[in-house]
Amino acid sequence: MKIWQRVFVAGGGYPLLISFAALMDVRRTAAFALNRFYDFGQALSLVEGVNYLLLAEWIYIVSAAWKADWSAVKPGWVERGLGLFVTLVALFGVAAAAHWPTIAVCILIAARLSFQPNLRWLGFCLVAVAVQNLFVRPELDSIHGAFAHLDAWITHHFLAATGFANDLRGVVLQLQGANFAIEVQPACATSGIIPAVLIAFFIFTLGRRISASSLALGAVVAVGACFVLNILRLSLMAQSEAYAHYWHEGEGTSILSLAMCVIAYWTASAVAHYDERRQDAQVIGPPENLHV
Repeated sequence: MKIWQRVFVAGGGYPLLISFAALMDVRRTAAFALNRFYDFGQALSLVEGVNYLLLAEWIYIVSAAWKADWSAVKPGWVERGLGLFVTLVALFGVAAAAHWPTIAVCILIAARLSFQPNLRWLGFCLVAVAVQNLFVRPELDSIHGAFAHLDAWITHHFLAATGFANDLRGVVLQLQGANFAIEVQPACATSGIIPAVLIAFFIFTLGRRISASSLALGAVVAVGACFVLNILRLSLMAQSEAYAHYWHEGEGTSILSLAMCVIAYWTASAVAHYDERRQDAQVIGPPENLHV
């Protein structure tokens, strides 16, 4: 089979469409990074604006799409041509910062995959990664505000327990003797981190045979790790104005994104490894007819 046939015909063209959907989100992330570069005029701003968790999710999805078994998917040339046309228009015909084309294309592909039992998990991944930005909409500010109060309270007690006396007024946290205070805004709450990490966690576990109890345990661990990560970040931000800028708008945002990626991938790998060992133990079982 020729190279162009492998790329455009393999899997009815759906692996290629999924790759284009990934390019949409990558282009949107790149546009955000470029805007930061134009605003701050520093080369590091390009790195700071990259969403590493999103890139990791798409790398996993695209690689899984090209490795999946598409033998049951037999679209006609009309379906292939229409899918390619819609995807190319969404990729090159709309503004780079627009997010709705990615959502639309992912939902269309997922709807087609819903008819294939062995590929439904891939459709779920597409929808999950496409809609995760909806969790930061203004309509959810009340939820994020409640988490901001919880984060401020935990940070206050964590700093006090580690020897940093501080005062807490609502969501405003200030070290005693310092002339600087931080305000834990809804955008900085752990509730903004949890959905992204959980979505990545479930994406990294889909396609594997993992029990529901192990998934629940992994989700709890991931949520706990998100709280630890954000409390540590807020504690560092409270130390000085320079630290606050670093972790809120500077290079620290890249570290936060990488840490979220590590939490999601490590938790998924640990859960998969634990379930695999447990299944192997059940298959082997205890020795029968053991006589001493």
